Amino acid sequence: VGRVLATAGHDSGFAHVEFVLTTEGPELVEINRRIGGALVGEALCRRLDTNVYDAMVDTALGRRPALLDTPAGSSTGPATGFVLVYPDRPGTLTGWTGLDGLSAFPGSPEWYPTAVPGRRVEHLSDQRSCTGIVLAEAGTAELALHRALSAAGSIRPIVTADDDRDRG
Repeated sequence: VGRVLATAGHDSGFAHVEFVLTTEGPELVEINRRIGGALVGEALCRRLDTNVYDAMVDTALGRRPALLDTPAGSSTGPATGFVLVYPDRPGTLTGWTGLDGLSAFPGSPEWYPTAVPGRRVEHLSDQRSCTGIVLAEAGTAELALHRALSAAGSIRPIVTADDDRDRG
């Protein structure tokens, strides 16, 4: 990834890099001067116990971010994991079941809705139909992800089938 960034002329600041593994090896999908999407920024803020967006602003203004002067391994925040929640069929989102039970799960899971009731969901094979994200904490990223998966498994988007009359 470092060589790819250097080739692209990206020599400082945050970088979001995506690739897929193909039969011929990694294939680049995206390079952008940003923090990753979903809750990556929130995860970084919690783990590093600082507002990483301040570092982005400092970098954009040509200032050295204070984050770079933090001793390695000195982060005091928890590791986090997050899971996107999708409906099992297309239709109109009317709400969710299971949100009131999140506090029963370890890791202080939190719900971040990404859709509002009344929204039509149709593309079940990609992120356009994500209805929310569950974030959980733990001492390691692996345990945090396990906790987020467990909590997210209890949430079900409620989707009603569209009436043919309403399809226009």
